[in-house]
Amino acid sequence: MKKILLLLSLTCLLTGVGHAQFSNFGLQLGGGWSRLADDIMSDGGTLGVNAGAFVTFDFSNSRSVLANRFYLQSGVSLVRRGGHDEAVFVVTDGVSLTKKGSVEAWYVQVPFLASLRLELPVRKPGHYVTAFAGPAISVGLFGKYRYSSEDTGNASVEVNYSIDDDKPFDHIRRFDVSVLAGVGYQYKNWFARVYLDYGFLAVDEGDDILRKLENEQSGENKSTAIPNANIVSYMLAVGYQFPIRH
Repeated sequence: MKKILLLLSLTCLLTGVGHAQFSNFGLQLGGGWSRLADDIMSDGGTLGVNAGAFVTFDFSNSRSVLANRFYLQSGVSLVRRGGHDEAVFVVTDGVSLTKKGSVEAWYVQVPFLASLRLELPVRKPGHYVTAFAGPAISVGLFGKYRYSSEDTGNASVEVNYSIDDDKPFDHIRRFDVSVLAGVGYQYKNWFARVYLDYGFLAVDEGDDILRKLENEQSGENKSTAIPNANIVSYMLAVGYQFPIRH
C-alpha cells in the first residue's frame, strides 16, 4: 500500500509539471535530529544535515483560484541521516548480552514536493505560511556502519563498515524512499521550514541493522527477530529563493 501511495504521489506531481511554469530557484541549508525507528529496541539519534538547491514551478498562468497558492518543487540535496540502536538480552541468571549498531551515512536526495502557500492578513505584504508534502528518493554515497557485541564480564567486539565498500557487509541498503512533510514561513524571498523525513526502507536488506539474534530464555532456545529499522529525521531548514523573470 505504501509503495502504491508513493507511486501515485509521484505520478500526480509529474503530471502537474506539464501545466506549470518555472518561477524560481533557491538554496537551503538545514540541520536536525535523525534516528532509527524501532518500537522494540532503545535508540539514539545522530546529527541530520540537509544542504541543497531546488526549482519551483507555479501555476500563475492558470485561471484556477489556487493558481497563486499552489506550486511544485524539486531539486537535489546532500543529506546526512542515520541513528543508533541498542538491545539487551538475558542469556542466563547474571549474564546478559548487549548488541549495539549504528549507521551514519551521507545521501543524495531528490524530493518531489507539492506545496500550498497562503499570505498572512497583515499590513505589510510578503508574509506567507506554507505547507508541503511529497516523496523523495535517496542514494547512499558514503558513511559508516558500526556493530558491537558485549556480554557480561567480556570485552566488546566491534566491527566498522564503510557504506561504499561492497564486502563483507553487502546487505546494508544504499537506497531509500521516503516521504517529506512539513510547514514553513516565508517573508518575500527568505524562508524557514520544519519537516519530517520518514524513510520506508530498512537499513538492513535481510532484516535489521542488528540482524537476528539467538537468545536463550527460560531454558529454551528462541530466535529473536528484531524488526526492520528505517531512518526518520526531524529537520529545520532556512534558505533563499531567486525569482525568474519571464
